[in-house]
Amino acid sequence: YPCMIELWPPGHQSSICAHPHGTSGLIRVLHGTLAMKFFPSVALSSQPTQGFLQLFKVNQMVWMMPDLNQ
Repeated sequence: YPCMIELWPPGHQSSICAHPHGTSGLIRVLHGTLAMKFFPSVALSSQPTQGFLQLFKVNQMVWMMPDLNQ
């Protein structure tokens, strides 16, 4: 299975993006905190609807699931 390590310096972020259908994965915070925003739906041609923010701390994990829009 492919494995990926992503690093974000403090104050940086990823843009909202679509993952290939069927993509799933496990995210574990190794240092600092990770703020992840979850959206009920994402339309690539417009601004996303209001989502909710969840903070994850060192050693916490979150599952990335298809169609969860995180």
